[in-house]
Amino acid sequence: MTRRVGPIAPIQWFINAINVGAGHAKPLLGGTYLLLVSAVAALILVGIVVGMFLDGGNTDPSLDPAKMAKAMLPVLVVAAAVPAFVIAGIAMLVHNAHRNAPARVSDAFAGLRGGRAFHLLLLVVVPLGGLWLNGVITDAFAGPGYREAQQAAMAEVMKTGNFGALGTLPQPENSGLMMLLSIALNLLTYALQVFSAIAVVIGGRTAWSAIGSTLLGIVRNPLASLMAGVLAIVFLVAVVIGSLLLMLFAALLSAALGAIGGVLSLLLALGFVTVAGLLWVAWGYFGWREMISDEGLPPEMPASGPGQTPPDQFAA
Repeated sequence: MTRRVGPIAPIQWFINAINVGAGHAKPLLGGTYLLLVSAVAALILVGIVVGMFLDGGNTDPSLDPAKMAKAMLPVLVVAAAVPAFVIAGIAMLVHNAHRNAPARVSDAFAGLRGGRAFHLLLLVVVPLGGLWLNGVITDAFAGPGYREAQQAAMAEVMKTGNFGALGTLPQPENSGLMMLLSIALNLLTYALQVFSAIAVVIGGRTAWSAIGSTLLGIVRNPLASLMAGVLAIVFLVAVVIGSLLLMLFAALLSAALGAIGGVLSLLLALGFVTVAGLLWVAWGYFGWREMISDEGLPPEMPASGPGQTPPDQFAA
């Protein structure tokens, strides 16, 4: 079920995200941190396995770029699939915190239980589809030969490790329009990822039902979607600026304290990413709750997997 919301509703969603995070900081930040560390560990593990596969562990940059690209495909797929599980775990933590339910670390891994994992895995089509559509936009608006030049430059980087090759790329035609379309597509992809993962893990929907309801909710609320897009850009810009300032501070710490400064810098970076990730998903949770989720469910119903009766989404 989707509902119409006011154009400034996304602002209230973000305020709610801040409030629930501030009121339940310890379990939410702890669970989010655990999830992010687990996700990074999974990506590192896949990268190690791929590295061992490449020429028997020889990852010399002069390796055939075609072979390198083919071998890196599993890393791309895993990197595209992992966010859905991270989002699902954080959303379950926020959901229970918002209901004042007991905080459990196991809630962070709710996406791996009750038949949800398969449907969360299917959501990999969202980022991969967005990646493909970005390529279509590039082909349509960058001009003839741009994609070939881009691929040749990336192959040169993979072969020689010389990132200077990227500086030889021609300027795309219609760069302004291409940038606007890419930003809009990326924001839509982010929204689909967040709302769909939440709909699967909390709403009990299948992957395709989650994607469909999310698209319908966005289409039915154009003004709220536009406001959410503007806020998302502001949020992401703030995250980028915060990251740059953090990098500068980390460099100063490392220079002043050596190895201890490096450790402190790493802890600060992890804390920053944890807070940003928690706010991003909590914001999406309240948006999903108001705009897309089902209504009228009894408060005693537990969380369920796809194909089962959906859980309570509106208990206080």
